Amino acid sequence: MESYFLVPIVCFNNGMGLARILSALEGQFEAQLQEGLREEVSEFAEGELLSVSVAARIRARIGQSLTVRSLNGETVTGIVKAVAEPWVLLEAGGEELIQLASCVSVEPLGHSAPSRSPLESRLTYAYVLRQIARRRIRVRISAGDLVTAGAIVGVYADHIDLRTDTGITSIMIAHIFSVRTVAV
Repeated sequence: MESYFLVPIVCFNNGMGLARILSALEGQFEAQLQEGLREEVSEFAEGELLSVSVAARIRARIGQSLTVRSLNGETVTGIVKAVAEPWVLLEAGGEELIQLASCVSVEPLGHSAPSRSPLESRLTYAYVLRQIARRRIRVRISAGDLVTAGAIVGVYADHIDLRTDTGITSIMIAHIFSVRTVAV
């Protein structure tokens, strides 16, 4: 298999000395090298952005105000208390656990902040819901156009059971926008 190399074109004339020829070639080589580095840096920066999650950007706003919106138009504004990849906890006149996958928009976002703990990746939304259920905390759940209150009595692979005043309601976890603690 043949290899081809790109050779910069330099105009030579009889009056050019070898040093000038080498200098011209070196200048062209340096320019090509700089252009290649610019392209590499640009690609690297683009790749870096692709690895930053919304949770990492929210993490940079701990202690600051954040507004999240759901698909059905519900808006919650509060102070960021904690965040993990699948959720954010806001203080919004009470603690409100927001599932990030159910958010349509989040604002304002900061730059990116590193994970606070190696355990953070284990704090899934379902794990937090199980902890709420174990403590028998009364909650208000917003899921789509459903807003209901009760106690979580079961957390399953893809849904929860919520004991309300009228019985047990099963709610798909994927559709839960927020879980807010409420007074008894």
